[in-house]
Amino acid sequence: MNDLQLLENTQLRDDLPDFRAGDILVPAGTRLGPAHLGLAASAGIAELVVHDRLRVTLLTSGDEVIPPGHPLLPGQIYNANGPMLRGLLEQLGCEIIHADHHPDHLDATRATLERVAGDCDVILTSGGVSVGEEDHIKAAVESLGRIDMWKVRMKPGKPLAFGQVAGTPFIGLPGNPVSGFATFLLFARPYLLARMGARVAPLRSIRLPAAFARPVAGDRRDFARGRITPDQRVELYANQGSGILSSLTWAEGLVEIPEHATVAPGDLVDVHLLAELLA
Repeated sequence: MNDLQLLENTQLRDDLPDFRAGDILVPAGTRLGPAHLGLAASAGIAELVVHDRLRVTLLTSGDEVIPPGHPLLPGQIYNANGPMLRGLLEQLGCEIIHADHHPDHLDATRATLERVAGDCDVILTSGGVSVGEEDHIKAAVESLGRIDMWKVRMKPGKPLAFGQVAGTPFIGLPGNPVSGFATFLLFARPYLLARMGARVAPLRSIRLPAAFARPVAGDRRDFARGRITPDQRVELYANQGSGILSSLTWAEGLVEIPEHATVAPGDLVDVHLLAELLA
């Protein structure tokens, strides 16, 4: 009997114990799901030691940004980042203890950051960390703490910041919605999970042939929105703009194209599945 036959026969037996004394049922760092809770209960374990939920302050910014449900005036846009980031945070199990939107005003931004820093575990902001005259969040953070990292060589999502405000960790996401979504998944998500005691798996990808051409190389690593075709190739959304949220609802993955690289149809590319990044 070879190993495969032994394994198959073993799986068919129903008289083997599920676990034995001394087995590790739920390793430390596991994000608990219904099956883990059922397994613990089946062993007679009524309580589990878990990490506290991470308390997060969520701040969006921009004079031109208004809440959904209000009529738009010329030059205004709706606040898509607030609901999107709230959903991403809550999906991770974070507790949002303060959420607000700030106009482009340095003193007001500084006052809010100073007020919330002592009440939360992490401050997450959207917008205000680029190089525009009205991007005040970065300056407000530097006046109260420090910026340890600013800008990443990726597209979309260049103006990403990390630092601290009066000792509280700070993550500054770009204001464009797709940029904020991508940088949250690739940078903020693993950091937040690690802060909650979870084991963070390395970024994984699948390699598929491209159903598109990228003849001109860029100087930033691109994470384009794509999905898998019926013949197991990957195609890109037609409009890859950093404000095109429909590309995220259409896509199945982020297609990674290294800096200084070109792509021809049939070339293998790395695809990071959104189903894993959002799990």
